[in-house]
Amino acid sequence: SASIFAGDVKEPGKAFPRAMFGAIILVIACYLIPLLIGIGASTADWRDWDDGYFEVVGRELAGKWLGVWIVCAAGISNISLYCAEMASDSYQL
Repeated sequence: SASIFAGDVKEPGKAFPRAMFGAIILVIACYLIPLLIGIGASTADWRDWDDGYFEVVGRELAGKWLGVWIVCAAGISNISLYCAEMASDSYQL
């Protein structure tokens, strides 16, 4: 979908590679840092983790509030991904 917006960006050949590199670094950091903290601080073996287990780890580490926060953040993330996809698709119309 980045190619759709290339006409709206000044110097897309320069801006898009920098933006993609920055986005990749941020995504890796946002996934890797909490995962490593969860694996290191949790008493459960990481091989026992299943869907939704990150919320359980949050509750173990800081109490119910962190588990609720993780679930709410996951919901907001899903809604945001849906909105981004719909915005990208509607631009093609």
